[in-house]
Amino acid sequence: MTTFRDRSKLYQILLFGLPILAIILVVMAVVVLQGRSSEVPPKGFGDEVTPSTAQKLAVPALQRNARNVAAATDANNLMTSLMEYVHNNSGKLPESIKANETTDEFMICGYSCGETTPSAVKLRHYKNSTSAVSFQNYSEGLQVTGLDVMYIVPKASCDDNGQIIAGSSRSLAVLYGNESGTGVVTKCVAS
Repeated sequence: MTTFRDRSKLYQILLFGLPILAIILVVMAVVVLQGRSSEVPPKGFGDEVTPSTAQKLAVPALQRNARNVAAATDANNLMTSLMEYVHNNSGKLPESIKANETTDEFMICGYSCGETTPSAVKLRHYKNSTSAVSFQNYSEGLQVTGLDVMYIVPKASCDDNGQIIAGSSRSLAVLYGNESGTGVVTKCVAS
């Protein structure tokens, strides 16, 4: 038979031991859970990473922006080569452009490439063909026909809005296309 004294001792052990045991169990549970949260969960059905709507919209816009920057860079490089030609040929404006497929460059020339000192330009965005870059006569409201063409327009310039306007007899303009969300926008670079 248990005596009162034995019960009292058992009661004291339970009274002080249970809270200590509970604290130990809580600390152990926290440690175990922290260890599991740092592990990479295994991939299973439904765990595929899918891009958000913002990412789906941002990627095409970034790609379009990169193409537009490449086209603008090519237009500026072409204008620099055109001005180099004018300088090297005593102020005479170029009259033709020829694709050099062996060097992947365009040759800017007079009536023919043999009679003047040509100027060369390497374009990255526009393909190496004479249909990609061509001379066009000035006309009011002239626009490029697509993203893959660039026009050299003698006796033309650009207004403050980037539109082509009539220029002096010694001026040049380059028209190229930029992508927008709705189509092609013609841009202008002038000498």
